[in-house]
Amino acid sequence: MLEKQGVIHVSIGAHPEEDGSAFMVSVLTVAEQPLEGIKPALALAGALDALGAGGATEATMVDLPCGPALFTDEIERAPASPAREGADPDDAEDRVWRGTVLIPNRTGSSVYLMQLTTAALAYEAEYREILLAMAHTVTFDDPEGPSPGLAARQRALEDDMRKTFG
Repeated sequence: MLEKQGVIHVSIGAHPEEDGSAFMVSVLTVAEQPLEGIKPALALAGALDALGAGGATEATMVDLPCGPALFTDEIERAPASPAREGADPDDAEDRVWRGTVLIPNRTGSSVYLMQLTTAALAYEAEYREILLAMAHTVTFDDPEGPSPGLAARQRALEDDMRKTFG
């Protein structure tokens, strides 16, 4: 199921509450979406629109070492488990923080999604910093060396993203 969604990595963390009473869970997901002829800026705009349907209201362009990317985050209602159907929508136990970074690769052939989700709402700022720090480690450098024309394609991609997102 995850493979069909383009997921290439999932990590699950269990973090003890400060008082030791319970564990909070976090999930890191990395996925790749091939673009197949779509301009990366348009693909990111479409992804942003889809994320907005879930409650994200704005995105921030971030400069990563691998090029420009989009960051968005939100607090949303988590899917209710069957045992919790009919739960109060304002109940903090039913809400999660979700941060997403959308990163086009240098050739513009695909977009990578890096998403971190947690129910530890009190640590939203810390999780945001963690996600952005992880995004800053992304590289598309080929250990064999750059291919001809890569620099020109990268500049065109960055120019297009800046024109679209500012």
